[in-house]
Amino acid sequence: MPAGKSLIKFIGTEGGLFMEVEIRILSTPEDMDACISLQKTIWGLEDQGVTSPISLKAWSMEDVRTGFVLGAFIEKRMVGMAITMATMEPGLAYGHMLGVLDEFRDRSVGGLLHQTLVKELLSRNIREMAWTYDPMESRNAYLYLTLQGGRGIRYMEDCFHVTCAMHAGIPMDRLLVRCSLEGQPENMDDMTTAEALALYPLASPEHMPHKDAVLLEIPGDLKALKMHDMDRVLRWQQDIRCVFTEYLNRRGYVATMLFSETSYTGRRSFYLLSRDKGIF
Repeated sequence: MPAGKSLIKFIGTEGGLFMEVEIRILSTPEDMDACISLQKTIWGLEDQGVTSPISLKAWSMEDVRTGFVLGAFIEKRMVGMAITMATMEPGLAYGHMLGVLDEFRDRSVGGLLHQTLVKELLSRNIREMAWTYDPMESRNAYLYLTLQGGRGIRYMEDCFHVTCAMHAGIPMDRLLVRCSLEGQPENMDDMTTAEALALYPLASPEHMPHKDAVLLEIPGDLKALKMHDMDRVLRWQQDIRCVFTEYLNRRGYVATMLFSETSYTGRRSFYLLSRDKGIF
């Protein structure tokens, strides 16, 4: 069976290394097997947690376009993947998965997958996308909210129930994000973390002020924290869950951006939760 349609090829250098990346729609049984294997490697998923080959095939059919299953290839090896589904809401797609092998992170592979997906969705009159992510992951929060202009609209407690090495022992809470695929983000990310701390009050389970905007601190480096203090990770999650649930789910605020800076004491990261999307 021939390989799926090639959408883009990127040839250039990233981090001083020459790299040729091909993004293509997955279609063959071999592609689907590689996609499933990649899910296990990236997230540590067991068999019951990965996407089945039947579902992958359903989302990759051309005659009935129910979604997209994309793969990123370097030297014919799949190093990243993205799964996107159609929804019942006109003009809205749902991003189910997007992942890249650790050794290829920070080399634009994830960005190329996202850019390719956006182009394909816009060509089909899809103007908005929704997805979920771990709200304690500051890297993803900065990418999705500050850089891409997404808005965190709902906190989903214990969203997924799968066995996963990456989240062993930690409930899989998620933040639901919606993002316009048109235009540039309106965020003003030139404000420093220190300036934000001086301007907005800091919310916590013990102190949740009724202000137009508040800050919520999350771990600066969740991956490092998981390696040596899982009890502290769970305490962080309980506090974050409490504040997000109150502000987003009960008061109708949205998470509009993430401030994150590194100092001699380490990295600190803060969500901005806003009552009004047009606060800036």
